[in-house]
Amino acid sequence: MAQATKTRAQLITDYGDNTTGAISPEDLRNGLVSWMGCYAHLYTKTGSTAQATIDTTFAKITGWATAGVADDAVPSAANDRITATSAGDYLVATSLSFAGTSSETFTFNIHVDQSEGIIQTIRKIGTAGDVGTTVCFGILTLTAGQQLEVYCKSAVGTGDSITMQDCHFVAVRIG
Repeated sequence: MAQATKTRAQLITDYGDNTTGAISPEDLRNGLVSWMGCYAHLYTKTGSTAQATIDTTFAKITGWATAGVADDAVPSAANDRITATSAGDYLVATSLSFAGTSSETFTFNIHVDQSEGIIQTIRKIGTAGDVGTTVCFGILTLTAGQQLEVYCKSAVGTGDSITMQDCHFVAVRIG
C-alpha cells in the first residue's frame, strides 16, 4: 500500500491528542513517510557547452549534466527539471557559476510548470573569459506533479550565450 505524504497540519489532525487510541497503523506509516523528507538535486560540474539562445525573453537552461541524489522527487538531467511528487512547501535553490557574453546582464528565474516564478537573481558578466556566480533561493508551495526549471534571459542582447560551468539546482520539501 502506497503511503500518503501529508502536511504538518494534516498530521496534527490525524494524531490529535490520541486520548481514544484512534491513531491507526496507516496514520503512523503516513507520518513516517512525511517526516523522512523529499528532495532532488541536479548539477553540472566543469561544464563547457555554450547555450547560444539567450535573449530578452526567458529561455530554459539546458546544461544540467547529472541527476543527483533524490528521494520522493524526480530530478531529470535529460529534461532539465525537477518534478515534485508530493504536495507541500519546498525550499528551492540554485547556485550558478557560468561564463557569458561580455558586458551583459543575465537574469535567472526558477519557473514552475514553465511559468515565471518569484525566485530570481541577476548577474552581470564583465569581460570575455569572466566566470560569474549567482545564487537564488526561496520557498514555494507545490502540488504533486509540478515541475521546476531554471530559465535565463539577457538584459539587452539577442544571440547572447552562457556556459554553465559548476551549477546546482535543489528542491527540498520542508512542510
